[in-house]
Amino acid sequence: MNLFDLNDGQLRALESRCNDVCVVYRDHPLPVGTQPARGRIGVERLDAESIGLHLGSGHSYTGISLLASRLTTDGTIAFPSLGDLLGWLRSMCPAPTPIAPAPRVVSRTPAQEQEPHDPTRTRDADAPEDTRRCAGPRGPEPAVPADQGRGVDEDDLRRILERHVIDQEHAVATISRLLAVHTAKSAPRGPLTVLSVGPTGVGKTFLAEAAAAALAELSDGDWAYFRIDLSEFSERHRVSSLLGAPPGYVGHGATPPLVSHLETNPRSVIVLDEIDKAHPDILVALMNTLDVGRLTPASGDTALDVRHCVFIATSNLATDEMAFLAIDNPDIDPAARLRELLVSAGMRSELINRFDEVIPFRQISHSAQAALIIHSIRRAAGEFGIELTRIDPSVAMLVRDAMPVSDGFGARAIQRVVNELVSPALARGSGTELHLVDGQSARSTSPEPTVP
Repeated sequence: MNLFDLNDGQLRALESRCNDVCVVYRDHPLPVGTQPARGRIGVERLDAESIGLHLGSGHSYTGISLLASRLTTDGTIAFPSLGDLLGWLRSMCPAPTPIAPAPRVVSRTPAQEQEPHDPTRTRDADAPEDTRRCAGPRGPEPAVPADQGRGVDEDDLRRILERHVIDQEHAVATISRLLAVHTAKSAPRGPLTVLSVGPTGVGKTFLAEAAAAALAELSDGDWAYFRIDLSEFSERHRVSSLLGAPPGYVGHGATPPLVSHLETNPRSVIVLDEIDKAHPDILVALMNTLDVGRLTPASGDTALDVRHCVFIATSNLATDEMAFLAIDNPDIDPAARLRELLVSAGMRSELINRFDEVIPFRQISHSAQAALIIHSIRRAAGEFGIELTRIDPSVAMLVRDAMPVSDGFGARAIQRVVNELVSPALARGSGTELHLVDGQSARSTSPEPTVP
């Protein structure tokens, strides 16, 4: 017998009995993703406002439910009522298999109902048991067999990213391959960690944002995005802003934004922007998270399992030396050389080794500037609720001629020029065509109606 087999009367009896003792059910079905799939659970009143579900030791969990993960790691989770407990457990456990009809029973006399005592017979393993101690010390987690993954197709992901990220074919191909492999893992040993290195304004952060949107599109909104500007964490005391304050310190009890996000979004793309500008203690605090996928808040709360997440860090270090890297040369491994350049530039080798892949980003080429200008104009129009159907080439030339001579500003310089020269025209009009007037300024107009 298990909790799912109880009728209304038995449930009322259970609710009364668990006020005094822990009611244990052996060989009970466990949430999908738990290994072994059946085990010893207990139901016990914790206090006046909560009832606890206990799980014996020796189980591990590979799914995305935070409650199920906490049940296997802590051994106990609390619910407001027995009904809430049963509702959650039913929603997490596999549907019961149909039971074959019971064989026909021949009527017997009361004397025949009595069976001889068998001293070797043990108690029915399925019967509930009362005990004051439900679960012993937590044991080591056994190896978890692979389960069905929820991966995305690499080609689909690459096609989506190529529509948004310009002139970074190597980076797009690499991140697409890494994401396809990681999302197909049902029990990853750690999160996917990527370090994107390149000059400013070449699309490092934008690629991460686009990757999160593409993952959400290909998996029905199962992925979220969170960005941390680590340049704001250049001082040691800012560790508490990232992971929370320990007991006894100001701010203890407040949940930091990163922890709060990961509690509700176990599948997320987390961007660690400008990682080289963070205080060394911040990076030390993140090393265990990047390595084994456990984020432990300073408050001492239960560690979060973030093995299904993707961490993408960005850096501008060693960009001058990167100009000599032949990214597109198949005979050279630019990532290996880039790791050496980052160490020479001052990044700690133990931090670099926490990243599964180091992806170099090259400076935007002159041939790609025209496409990037058109892309920036369309994005600017989208901010005004305008979907442009035609952009006069002379408008793109106006933006290109106003660009600074230096190539070191990338897409941000293009965006600044677009905001200066094009956005005023978009603000004044609502047309879907963009033209150049008098060779000096852009104008948004509507197409002239065709005469039949």
